[in-house]
Amino acid sequence: MSSGQNKNTADKAGNTVPVSGKRVLQPGKYELKNLKFLGDFMTTLGLTTTVAAKKAGLTQVTVYYWLKKDDAHLSSVEGLINAWGYKLKMELVSPDDQETSIVVIDKPDERRLAFLERAIAEAGRGEIQKQLGIGNTTIYYWLTHDDIFISYIFRIAEIIGKKVKVTI
Repeated sequence: MSSGQNKNTADKAGNTVPVSGKRVLQPGKYELKNLKFLGDFMTTLGLTTTVAAKKAGLTQVTVYYWLKKDDAHLSSVEGLINAWGYKLKMELVSPDDQETSIVVIDKPDERRLAFLERAIAEAGRGEIQKQLGIGNTTIYYWLTHDDIFISYIFRIAEIIGKKVKVTI
């Protein structure tokens, strides 16, 4: 296949999706920390910002902006990943955790930020608000709207001495 021809990738459902050989997300193109998992996801599937965005009903500029800014609303990134047939799960774990199996029997909570609400309750809301420099209602807003900028998840994890584990 010559470099000018199109390549294809498949989503989890097996649908063939054309991807331009020239514009696939190049590793290292963006300085990703908060959205490293999204960059890895797109690279693994061979997605361009255009193809990834289109399938999720977004514009290429939106996905480009997320990657350039290294931040986005969790719900938006989750929507993009779900559009490709994958699920996104985030949790806060001990920095020493090396993928050890942890069994937690808990009532199911379908809320996107349930993991964060538990961690904030354990650590103390006031101290987190103080260290983040946010007002009293910000955490309440995040939890009631079940959405947050991903960078805040990483910042909260750092404050409470945890790391963010992302599973797709």
